[in-house]
Amino acid sequence: MKKTYHIQYNIGNAKYVVRFHDGVKTHHDGSQFFDIHLFKNKKRMGNFITFLAEQGYVEQGYGVKP
Repeated sequence: MKKTYHIQYNIGNAKYVVRFHDGVKTHHDGSQFFDIHLFKNKKRMGNFITFLAEQGYVEQGYGVKP
C-alpha cells in the first residue's frame, strides 16, 4: 500500500484535519488505519502537508481506492 493523506475542514471544533495512512498500519479486519492531526492554523497545516510530501505521502480524496 502507498502512503496517503486527506484534508478535511471544520469537523467539530477542529478547523483543519489531516488524516494520513503510512501504508503499514491496519485494523484487525485488515482495513487501513488512519492517524490524524488537528490544526487551528492554516500555516501549520501547510507545513505538515509539506513534511508529509517530503516523506512520500500523496493526497487522496474520498471514494478513490489506493
